[in-house]
Amino acid sequence: MANRKRPQWLLPFTLLLLALFWFSLQFSPSPPQPKQVSYSEFLSEVRTGHVAAVRIDEQLFIATLRMDPAKKESAPQISTERLPGMDETSLLGDLEAQHVTFSGYITKASWWSAVLPWVIPILFFCAHLWIHQSEARSNTRSAHVRQEPRQDPRPVERN
Repeated sequence: MANRKRPQWLLPFTLLLLALFWFSLQFSPSPPQPKQVSYSEFLSEVRTGHVAAVRIDEQLFIATLRMDPAKKESAPQISTERLPGMDETSLLGDLEAQHVTFSGYITKASWWSAVLPWVIPILFFCAHLWIHQSEARSNTRSAHVRQEPRQDPRPVERN
């Protein structure tokens, strides 16, 4: 078995690349967030006919405002939190009266998105330990020198 020595810079360089990749995923630019408004301001926008569509999830109403068709910009969005324990039948009636399209969806985060931030550092730590252990084992093997049995320096007395 050939004894190959790994470059000293390989492990820190690999860890740096993995850290940069992880941070780029965490802080990558996301689409612009809707402007947060009060519930009463949201109702006012719906009732004045400025809203084109509404997405409803478990916590928020997210409205896309109507835009001039000549403009090439994306339509601005506003959002408001749903009021706890409130019957929203009147809001749905207002949306229908203004011919606003609305849809609901359940926001579910995948299980791996919650686990991944915990698993990656643990994997880095385990990989770091494994690499150092394998280097220590290879160093002890290469440093081990076959020793001849020790001879006793005293002369042997023969009778």
